[in-house]
Amino acid sequence: MAGINLAIISGNVGKDPEIKTINSGASVATFSIATTKKWVTKEGEKKEITQWHRVEAWAGLAKLAEYIKKGSPVTVVGEIQYENYTDKDGVERNITKINARDMFIGFVRSESNLSSYMPSAQPAEQLIQPVEQATSSIDDDDALPF
Repeated sequence: MAGINLAIISGNVGKDPEIKTINSGASVATFSIATTKKWVTKEGEKKEITQWHRVEAWAGLAKLAEYIKKGSPVTVVGEIQYENYTDKDGVERNITKINARDMFIGFVRSESNLSSYMPSAQPAEQLIQPVEQATSSIDDDDALPF
């Protein structure tokens, strides 16, 4: 069974995205998103913690990133990636980032917008159909959308 690597981050952009074109001609945008969690303790004290998430968006999503600015609300759906490197001083560094697969400018306020990204609660047996069953609904070539 394949694993699932899915991150959904909804917050505000920390600074204007940096957009570059690499040697292959592909565009990549990098930016950070702040997510803030707020709560009240049993004693009534208001608490808040902000976490920062690095985001990397390629190709068409890099073009979309041209429309976001510092402070813009954004929701990113993607994969978590871990990278290691050694800096100029010889110190081993670790980076965690979100490799964007989809991006929404503004906040996603409804879970229904993200339901297609969520794993189904159905047992695996119900998700997998025999090939004959999956193709039996296609009667002729006219039914194909391509």
